[in-house]
Amino acid sequence: MTFTPDLSKTKARTWWVLKWITNAWVNLGFCDEPTCVRELKLEDIKVPGQMGDQVMGKRIMGVKATLTLKLREITLANRALNYPWFAGVVATNPIPLMPAAVGGDLYSYAAKYRFHPMDLPDEAVGEVPYDRSQDILLLAAVVTSKDEARSDGKESYIPLELEAMPDRTKLPNLVLGYIGEEPQA
Repeated sequence: MTFTPDLSKTKARTWWVLKWITNAWVNLGFCDEPTCVRELKLEDIKVPGQMGDQVMGKRIMGVKATLTLKLREITLANRALNYPWFAGVVATNPIPLMPAAVGGDLYSYAAKYRFHPMDLPDEAVGEVPYDRSQDILLLAAVVTSKDEARSDGKESYIPLELEAMPDRTKLPNLVLGYIGEEPQA
């Protein structure tokens, strides 16, 4: 399933809020052209015997979810997002192009990402009551895009791609995220 909100019709503008390990929300600025893709990994269900090669249904074996968008505000902090292993302060530390330890688990760099339409109130900018009914929340996602600045002829942007991974704190359930508010346990 792929959906791309038509921002020209809804007049909605969107922005990212990133939850770091310190539990602080960081505004990544204006972004646009979001595309959220959820792809089910399916396996055929077949009945051996007289049914031959007939597919009787599909079994869900997993899911892959990605969210891509254009970051319009090109800052050093936004460029650092493309290097999830970088945990330094961008004003004082150089950003390493590769993690120090090769062969590590990319999940160790996963963070919580919330995609929120700007036309709805959000407490991250001091608006109360807030409305998260249309938010896309990825519980454990990593940046998988290349670090590159591009131009669409009007202005420059950074293409950002996030890949959702199952939240390991919720195993054995495979939970990638939610549309709307995260349920409270």
